Amino acid sequence: MPGIEGWGGRKNSVGEITPPAKFKGVSLESLCNLVGGVASSQGVRVVAKDGYAITFSYDQLTKSDFVTYDPATGDEIPHGKLKVILAYEMNGKPISENEEGILRIAVVDSKDQVTDGHWWVKWVNAIEVKTLVTEWTLKLKGAI
Repeated sequence: MPGIEGWGGRKNSVGEITPPAKFKGVSLESLCNLVGGVASSQGVRVVAKDGYAITFSYDQLTKSDFVTYDPATGDEIPHGKLKVILAYEMNGKPISENEEGILRIAVVDSKDQVTDGHWWVKWVNAIEVKTLVTEWTLKLKGAI
């Protein structure tokens, strides 16, 4: 599969920024297309070897539905066409197995930008296409 290159960094939950680096990998959307694609009612769940998991929506994969931040200030900025990739290279070298795992999720663009860190799954060991909507009923009983 063709590799996609782009720049991406991440902002953690306390606002600290890991500056953008150049990543190379395979588009998560293209990988899903190999098994029938992703419908608008589905998402893609990515699981790390430690059990951490995050689900990307159809809109995130196809319409760049992410918040992006300026790498220097952390302020929200507009972005171009972001791609979610299963990255295997960072700055022209294989990703370190000890630090990041040999495969990790990166959200990249052609220019420097930063996205929320929870999207950046490292040590990826499973990718699942799943239905996002499940019907359920909640029954409550008791006094008001």
